[in-house]
Amino acid sequence: MPTPFPLKSVSGSLDTLTASVRTPSPGALPPRDGAVLQSVYDREAHHMRRMRDGSAPALWYDWVPQAALSVSGREHGRLGDIDHFTAEPVAIRGTGGTVVPQGPGTINISVLSRHPRHPGIRETYAALCEALRQGFAAMGLETTTGARPGSFCDGDHNILLEGRKLVGTAQRWALAPDGGAVCLHHCVILSGGSAETLCARAEALYAHAGRDVRYDRDAHSAVPLDRAALGAAMEKPLRAYIVRSEEDRL
Repeated sequence: MPTPFPLKSVSGSLDTLTASVRTPSPGALPPRDGAVLQSVYDREAHHMRRMRDGSAPALWYDWVPQAALSVSGREHGRLGDIDHFTAEPVAIRGTGGTVVPQGPGTINISVLSRHPRHPGIRETYAALCEALRQGFAAMGLETTTGARPGSFCDGDHNILLEGRKLVGTAQRWALAPDGGAVCLHHCVILSGGSAETLCARAEALYAHAGRDVRYDRDAHSAVPLDRAALGAAMEKPLRAYIVRSEEDRL
């Protein structure tokens, strides 16, 4: 199951910080596997609101929801009426980007971090991508960062493996009353599922909206990833990222 890392204090070194592992209730984070995607997004938005006033901790977790298509609020508005799309559920997320297939063949990592001041969008992307790359390096995977034309939800801050998209990332920010900021990072990792299936699912929503969008199947990584090994490899770099965020050291 997903492993959360709520950090209770940033007054000491990383080794002195405590991390609690708990069994999630239906409305808690991290979500259970197979959770309804929109429900998870709603819980994350609620957690961000609590982080703004200091009543919830920074944390990260990995998770796999039920099969659904994820679309940003902006892209949802651009696509128009998709309420009658019946092939699978469509969930609207607070982070940016375009359509992303979720469920089998993908693993999500969510990172919710608190910052004494807004460090900058590109700076935060760079720091998080470096943490992810450190985790993959611990698994023996040499990765790079950059765009991969032809991939779904392409952007400048993908993690690439052998030139193919392995991870897509997106952010959402909220300013806190004390002048700080809270960031939600969504990281969708391709874990070895069929690129044909994943791409076709995303293309189907665009086709329903009357848009001819085609993706390059070869732009997507198909390397199988073990979820337990992934979570173990990401623990140290993502915990360190959260600590540096709270200490304004990105």
